Formats: sequence, structure tokens, C-alpha cells
Amino acid sequence: MKMLKSVLKGLLMYGLRRLAERSTWQGMVAVATAAGVSVSPELTAQIVAGGTAAVGFIHAVFPEQKSGS
Repeated sequence: MKMLKSVLKGLLMYGLRRLAERSTWQGMVAVATAAGVSVSPELTAQIVAGGTAAVGFIHAVFPEQKSGS
């Protein structure tokens, strides 16, 4: 049981560290945008525009990662 808690804590910490990365958010937006396109074809332009705006926002909010950090 103690090992399971340790593993779960490690996975949670890994996930939280990934949330600080721009590429994680871009990936989530891309998946959400792609799912929306297949669900609502008549709203394709709006879904793509929203996804593009979200990626732009992510670029504005999250700083570039320096190599080696």
C-alpha cells in the first residue's frame, strides 16, 4: 500500500510539472479541437479559430523553456 501511494504521488507530481510546459497545453488544445471538429462539422471554422486563439494565449502566458533546464 505504501508503494502504491508513492507511485501515485510520483505520477501526480509528474503531471503537475507537465502542466507548466507549453507543449502540454498545446497538445490538450489540439486534441480538444480535433474532437470538436469531428463532433460538429458545421462549426469547423469557429472550433479551429478557438483552438488557434487558445494556442496563441498559451504562447503568451507560458515562457519559453531554456535548453538544459
